[in-house]
Amino acid sequence: MTRIGRNPVIGAARLTSVVSAIFGLAFGSAVSRMTDGAIAYELAVLVSAAAFFGLVYGIAGLLYRSLVWDERAGTVSFGRHTVPLASITRVERTLSTGATTNVYLSYRFVSTEGPSVRILVAGRPLKGLDREGLDDLRRLVEAAPIAEPAPVEDLTDEQNVLVDELSESGGRSAVGKRLLLRELDRALDPRGATATGSADAIGARDVLPRDPLAPSSSGPDTAARPTISGRELARLERLWHEDDDDAAAYVRAHPVPTGARRFFSWLTLASGILSPAALAIMLVIQAVAGALIDTDLSDTLIVVFAGAAVVGILAFLCWCAAADVQVRRLQSRAVAWQETRGPEERERGLATPLLGGWLEPAPGTRTARALGVLVASLSALAVLVGIVLLGYPDTLDAGAAAVMAGVGAVVLAASIAGLMWTTRKRRMSNRELVRLAGRRMSLPDVRD
Repeated sequence: MTRIGRNPVIGAARLTSVVSAIFGLAFGSAVSRMTDGAIAYELAVLVSAAAFFGLVYGIAGLLYRSLVWDERAGTVSFGRHTVPLASITRVERTLSTGATTNVYLSYRFVSTEGPSVRILVAGRPLKGLDREGLDDLRRLVEAAPIAEPAPVEDLTDEQNVLVDELSESGGRSAVGKRLLLRELDRALDPRGATATGSADAIGARDVLPRDPLAPSSSGPDTAARPTISGRELARLERLWHEDDDDAAAYVRAHPVPTGARRFFSWLTLASGILSPAALAIMLVIQAVAGALIDTDLSDTLIVVFAGAAVVGILAFLCWCAAADVQVRRLQSRAVAWQETRGPEERERGLATPLLGGWLEPAPGTRTARALGVLVASLSALAVLVGIVLLGYPDTLDAGAAAVMAGVGAVVLAASIAGLMWTTRKRRMSNRELVRLAGRRMSLPDVRD
């Protein structure tokens, strides 16, 4: 039997142990005090560290599990469930990215009988499969009757994976055997490996190939893709250059105004300098002069500080709106140029000079996010103040405090929903880019 996958905490035991020790040192004293010294500080540190390690281990175990493949019996065990290998016909590829360098690539194997399991293939900082595990996983993928998924919104699984790569938080896509084999080949083949040479690095944004189907020197015929000859590639590159020249001329003939965006950017910058400068001057004068500070001067500095802050916030919102309008016009111009082309020219993909509209956040999402963060902050403050005032009925009527907290909670929920909408909107924009880019983002392999 072959076991594939493990709890990712095991692969990052050193890192998890260090973080757990830091947690134990930070909270050990508090635990000791809470028990009135019944638990010694040293023991409290050990207990806190062990509890944190166990919590991380448990969460990781719930998210990522392992499977046992019995090659002789032709079965695969997902925990307590054992299913025939022939029932595994669907695989979902998930790329999860965080705000920093946290990136995780996982495959979910789904049986037609219902059970499924998700295996962490690669990740950072928690580790995925080692080389032996990747090789076992590749053999499993090759043996299982994994079907090629149906196109989603006219995009193949290859294109949907590209959408995941472009999206800020990654994404999940159903993928076929061909794509899986080629991605695993690239992790196993040193000549197709990543810059770091580590199999775990294939899930990282800074080293993961933009095209997971990039040519690999290994792999069976099932991993083959459509190919073109070197002569056809040279012709295609020449046509791309011609398209770029034509698009550049179209851009010069149809300029997009940028004045409003530039004005509000300078206004935001000026306000961002003036407001903290006024605050700093006020604090310095207060520290030096103490009670001798002139009241009129103090009031003036307060007005400048608050006024500049308000103007800065409004200017930033206006800049977001102007940027959204500009991006929408850039995308509209690109689509208009694309509509003037023939079917063969559209298949070649959108010209490089017209890609600027998709190199920035999708139209409307900048303003929506800025407003969402602002409104969410104010509504969260309203909820907190309302809850606090419930305990002080002399300050504010309990009913009014409850209404404040309730309305704040509703607005907070709406703001969070709006922020989630911006993520979906940006993914839709990436999907449109992949569709318009055509062969520029999904070029067939070049045969000798």
